[in-house]
Amino acid sequence: MLARVDRVLDVSWLREEVSDCYCPNDGRPGIDPEAAVRLMLAGLLTGIVHDRKLIREAQVNIAIRWFAGYGLHEQLPHHSSLTRIRQRWGEERFRRIFKRTVQACLKAKIATAEVVHIDASLIRANVSWDSLTEQHVVDVLSENQSEDERKARQSGKYKKVCTTDPDATMATNARNRRLEPAYKQHTAVDDKVGVILDVAVTTGQTNEGEMIEPQVDEVEAITGIDIKVVTADAGYAYAKVYGALERRGIDALIPAKAEPIKSRVPLRRFRYDAKNDILKCPRGRILRPARPIKHGRFFYSKAKDCTRCPLKGDCLSKGRVNKAVVVGDHYPALLRARRRRERWTKQDRHLYQRHRWRSEGFHGEAKTWHGLARAIRRGLPNMKIQAYLTAAAINSSGWQPLSLRLFCLGLSLRMRLRLQIGRGASFDAGARIARRCIAPKSIGHFFNDPRVHFMRNVLADAGKSGRRVLSAFIATAFAQDDAEAAKAQWRKVADQLRPKLPKLAAFMDDAEPDVLAYMSFPPQHRAKLHSTNPIERLNGEIKRRTEVVGIFPNEDAIVRLVGAILLEQNDEWAVQRARYMTLETIAPLSDDPIVGLPAVAG
Repeated sequence: MLARVDRVLDVSWLREEVSDCYCPNDGRPGIDPEAAVRLMLAGLLTGIVHDRKLIREAQVNIAIRWFAGYGLHEQLPHHSSLTRIRQRWGEERFRRIFKRTVQACLKAKIATAEVVHIDASLIRANVSWDSLTEQHVVDVLSENQSEDERKARQSGKYKKVCTTDPDATMATNARNRRLEPAYKQHTAVDDKVGVILDVAVTTGQTNEGEMIEPQVDEVEAITGIDIKVVTADAGYAYAKVYGALERRGIDALIPAKAEPIKSRVPLRRFRYDAKNDILKCPRGRILRPARPIKHGRFFYSKAKDCTRCPLKGDCLSKGRVNKAVVVGDHYPALLRARRRRERWTKQDRHLYQRHRWRSEGFHGEAKTWHGLARAIRRGLPNMKIQAYLTAAAINSSGWQPLSLRLFCLGLSLRMRLRLQIGRGASFDAGARIARRCIAPKSIGHFFNDPRVHFMRNVLADAGKSGRRVLSAFIATAFAQDDAEAAKAQWRKVADQLRPKLPKLAAFMDDAEPDVLAYMSFPPQHRAKLHSTNPIERLNGEIKRRTEVVGIFPNEDAIVRLVGAILLEQNDEWAVQRARYMTLETIAPLSDDPIVGLPAVAG
């Protein structure tokens, strides 16, 4: 990882950028700015987020020393020096480092900035639960609170504050989860290969809808390219968001939420006339705008129009003589978005699906592998620096043509294909097939247990009452003696389910070749072929051995290591007592009638 990032990372411009932060005279020698940034990025790339642990690891890790530019005989800086550097430089300089990675990705044409996925994620603040407290005035006035105020306090209106990190506010990502002190990261991700185009960090209680408009402007300012499509989840489905994107000529792929029905005569039954700026009720009476509010206006009807209306009992609240309706500032844009949502094309739905694993995939990777699940330091400026460096690290690592994990999966895939096509086939033939099949979709098919994962997907939507019956129904196909009988039973089950469960039947039609592929082999092989446990154990051993080494100088080095592991496994499967595939059962599958033991790797 560090070797591949080093090929594309260029921070030589940083010395001149931060020259005003250092004394021009011959004083105490300072730390090279490029070396300091490389140390920080090496920590994030390897999942070491704390400065103390990073320096301890760099003392003995040759890869980190080489990446940061320190020789074996050179002394590494003290961990507190990295903290002082962040304080001295400020968040804006780290944002420029991140912007440089975006511009480099655009120059390399691995990002287009035309289709942008925007999403937000909460980051837990680095504070203790004991540091949370409520404002003193709330406790003083608690005796004078009314019943409504007490309910509001229980519902979260009176949120706690953190004494050690006031910038972190209480927030949650689900109604059934408690409030936690957190920050919120707003991210814009490019559609092509997932380059992060912009990162903004706010307090946890900031609403996503308030950030999408400035973030779109910032992306266009950084890239110099006009955005064509913006995708976001339903958390951004506000009228002001649709209106802002319409003014910029951007197509918004945001699923509009249905209007909440709080009255027997909901707002959707009132027709808005944008040309005359009036609202018509279901009976054709006119409501005119009057008092403005923060995000809209009140529309009022005349009392005489509502006096004899047959809908008066359902439409008017108790004690009112006329109808008052609040209409948002960008209500026409919201109506157009709702109509557009009903007419989404196949390409629109495909783009929205990509939004889920592009934007949410970035947040998952940043939190799982780069330490962004929790703030390392306290304060909003420090949180921004952490987010900028993490995004810069992921953008730099995104240049890699093939990751180490995919490379190992490809080697294991070749081995499995060699076993499946029989001992009589050559390894080169299996390797040629494997090279054509090394793709995310192919790897998913080969390395997931087809029967187990198929049943999980099917039973997930079956409900508790129907899972047992449906599982037994589909299992009848697995109990057949040969492939033809299994396929016939599979189609019979699918046809019986088709009238009541058409989606499930179609799913079975698509999954039949993958799920029943193991039935083409002799019965002695099926118990080990319908499960990928041996292959998963092999992949786990490859991963363990490669992580021990840490870094490889070139691809030949990893081929030698992983190849040795595969040869050992091949010999074990060939000569052990409970063989993976015996010679006697392999012989009918091979084109060559002469079958012999393979050469053992000594």
